[in-house]
Amino acid sequence: MADTGRIATVDAPDLAPLARHWLRLDANGHVLALSPALAADAASVAPVIGQPFAAALVPASQLIWAVQQWPTLKRQGVLQETLLELAGAGPDRSPWPVTSTWCVEPGRTPPSFIGLLTPGHERQRLMADLKRARSSLDAIPGALLQIELQPDRSLRFPYASSTLLELFGVTPTQVASNSQLMFKVFTPDSQGRLVEALLEATTAGASTWKVILTLQRQPRRRLELVARRSPADLVWHGLVTDVSEREQLQTELREQAETDPLTRLANRPALMALMRSRLQAGQPFAVLFMDCDRFKQVNDSLGHDAGDDLLRQMARRLRQGLRPIDDLAKLANPAVAAGTSGSEAGPVANPPGAVAARLGGDEFVVLADGIASTQAVAALADRLVQLMAKPYKLREMELVATVSVGVVLAQPGNTAEDLLRNADTAMYEAKGRARGHWVMFEPAMHARAVAALALESDLRTALRTRQLRVAYQPIVEIATGRVVGMEALARWRHPLKGEISPATFIPVAESTGLIAELGEFILVTACQQFADWQRHGLAVPPRLSVNLSSAQLADLGLPERIRQMLEDIELPGSALQLEITESLATSGPTVERSLAMLRAQGIRLALDDFGTGHSSLASLQQLPVQQVKIDRAFVSDIEHSAYHRALVQAVVKVAHSLSLDVVAEGVETLGQARMLAELGCPRAQGWLYARALEADAVPALLSAAGLRVLNPPSSDQDVPVVAHRGFQVVVTDPQGLTVHVNTAFSINTGYTLSEMLGRTPGSVLQRADADTASVRRLRDALRTGAGCIGVEIVNYRKDGTAFDTLIDIEPVRDADGRIVQFVSVQTEVSELRRQQRELSDLRQRLQDVRSLGQIGFVERDAITGTGLGDANALSLFGLGTDQATPDWRDLRTRVQPDTLADFDRYVDDVRGGIERGTCRFRVGSRLIQLQWTRRGQRLLETLVDVGQSGRG
Repeated sequence: MADTGRIATVDAPDLAPLARHWLRLDANGHVLALSPALAADAASVAPVIGQPFAAALVPASQLIWAVQQWPTLKRQGVLQETLLELAGAGPDRSPWPVTSTWCVEPGRTPPSFIGLLTPGHERQRLMADLKRARSSLDAIPGALLQIELQPDRSLRFPYASSTLLELFGVTPTQVASNSQLMFKVFTPDSQGRLVEALLEATTAGASTWKVILTLQRQPRRRLELVARRSPADLVWHGLVTDVSEREQLQTELREQAETDPLTRLANRPALMALMRSRLQAGQPFAVLFMDCDRFKQVNDSLGHDAGDDLLRQMARRLRQGLRPIDDLAKLANPAVAAGTSGSEAGPVANPPGAVAARLGGDEFVVLADGIASTQAVAALADRLVQLMAKPYKLREMELVATVSVGVVLAQPGNTAEDLLRNADTAMYEAKGRARGHWVMFEPAMHARAVAALALESDLRTALRTRQLRVAYQPIVEIATGRVVGMEALARWRHPLKGEISPATFIPVAESTGLIAELGEFILVTACQQFADWQRHGLAVPPRLSVNLSSAQLADLGLPERIRQMLEDIELPGSALQLEITESLATSGPTVERSLAMLRAQGIRLALDDFGTGHSSLASLQQLPVQQVKIDRAFVSDIEHSAYHRALVQAVVKVAHSLSLDVVAEGVETLGQARMLAELGCPRAQGWLYARALEADAVPALLSAAGLRVLNPPSSDQDVPVVAHRGFQVVVTDPQGLTVHVNTAFSINTGYTLSEMLGRTPGSVLQRADADTASVRRLRDALRTGAGCIGVEIVNYRKDGTAFDTLIDIEPVRDADGRIVQFVSVQTEVSELRRQQRELSDLRQRLQDVRSLGQIGFVERDAITGTGLGDANALSLFGLGTDQATPDWRDLRTRVQPDTLADFDRYVDDVRGGIERGTCRFRVGSRLIQLQWTRRGQRLLETLVDVGQSGRG
């Protein structure tokens, strides 16, 4: 029969996964069908359909088949691994040895038999592969096994690696003789968990599951079994690992993560978890946020070791004074068992349960359960303030360190973050009112805190984007009106809010640590401007005065930076006067060293705001200053108060006796000026003479004869300030340098400010291809006040080189609609195109990264959690592109419960100031990996879809 006839009858493709070579026999041993591979490999001597199978065998195999194998197969229905040789089927017509396995084919009438043939060389290869596979399995960390669920719900273990048998303490022989031994090595509880986990996974159709097991012979040893269903659903493949050490380490790490190492109180993450559990259970409680009023003083005077000792004593007092609940596991249970313990002041009130936590530094929080009324929390707060106000013993001395306390009651809808923030806000309110007191939170406090935070953010932006500028207030000789000095003052014009008073933003700069950066900006800008005026022959006064902050003087590198700066701008040290307060001048050896180094450079020092704080005449002799500035508080009442006149006269006399100059600040009326002159004060500054002037207005002032008040009004009213005529233009060159020009506008071409002063628009543009349509459009924009965007002109630098520029001009109007200035932004076209190319490259790289998988980006406010995400981020959150990016609170409602703890830790870490990190959480069925980077208040989140999250 032809080969095509043999192959055409093949009708068992389901056997292909089991063997390449197979054939089917009828009840008489004749061939019914055979596989294409067998027909091809055995060639012309392959078994022929319709002929006896024995005819294809060598004589010896025919005898064995007829006498032993075929009768056994018909009788038992199965024949395991018998050896046969096909006649002349080898490549060289030699016999072809095969191993055959036979079984009766179910469901067929009349009966038929299936045989699987494995050539000898292929069997050797399979055995070698099997040996290698077993070696690879034994090399895998952990132990492997297979589990099969029987119809009677018992378990069978078809395979167990040698590592697993060694772990279980059994031998292969023992397992072979006792099929239930592998199951009975586990404790009864573990046996139940194992069966339950397998049944649950089978019922739910889960692909993986895991369970923790313990052994009968080692009950303290904990094993983790992770099982995955095989593709054919025949068995479960499991990996067993010993997790005893890992779980012990996790327990220790969890305790460390929830405990403050210095005080052994609960830390911030533990406190937040406790508050969330209380809120979720709907339990009433109060939060009391405490801050030590004198901690910085202790640290600065006695050292950090003493500060740490004080914190430990405060923590001990809190533990003893509150109801003692030290077990963090118990704290999460609403039914907390009350304890009793004494303290030096006795237990504080009797809340059903309370826990103290340290957030960091000298900040402590008390969470008091069961308190729902203002009366109850007031009693607790009073007692707590009294408890903490009792003396502490530090280095053989008694020290009183009071606390300021902010109090808040939990309300429906609050989050843990809300409560902690509100209590913190109330604490600062208490500290601002009076130390050693407590204040209950009110919503208005939060509004003020948000406004202060917004102002801080705006101030940081202002420093970065050069919104701040320097104004100059003249110091005059009262008798002649001659300008004898000038004080540099910070000014801030917010792009939306307009002018912001220094009285508003200076305290914010001081409290947020921005004062050093602000002070450096004022110092450098003012000195550069003063030197520029000198170089261009303006009749500047002998010296410029600039205020120094405590943060600047605490920097040991300040004197050297000032020396280098003065040298670079060619300004002598004698032209600079630095103003400091008395408390700053006497604040310690570091400041004294810095002041001495500054004086060695010829820089003068002035004592600012004399008369405030703890100023005393006796201290003038010890202070390293050459000038005393009398505070405006003394000057304001000098006309009507004999007391203030006597004080001013005393200051003037003592200062003159010590050869110190005297300046009166805040002079606003003619009467004050006359009285100061009568009392011997030679110099003054204030609105009577001039408000702080913009830099471009100073040259006109310096060219005048003086600042005498001409034609004074008949009464002693404030002299009105006459606004300068003309409009102001702000010009920004490609390097971001800003100049201010009065009565003219400028396209910065390398000319200095002084070279631009007094020039007309025509003279500025005369070399800028003045006849082009672009320049005409530019002039029309200025003449009509309409402004313009994107005017491209050819301009020329001072050195004569030409360059293309794009110019935007925007008019700025006052409250009455009058144009007060034009803001002109100039960008070199070549630079603009380079930036465009760079942006295009970055976008392409971003697209390449996103093509690797779904990646989303969100930029947030690190304080409020509000942000803006791209389309991929919204998709990962399960939102459409037309929906808003969820803030932290909204996103938390989408996070699956089993990953909420990880998400909450991420939020706590960001708010706690941690700059970068990674977390994972589930939204719906997606497992999202979030990587964050924080820079100041700006937070960038990178979100990666790491796949569908499986059960378990």
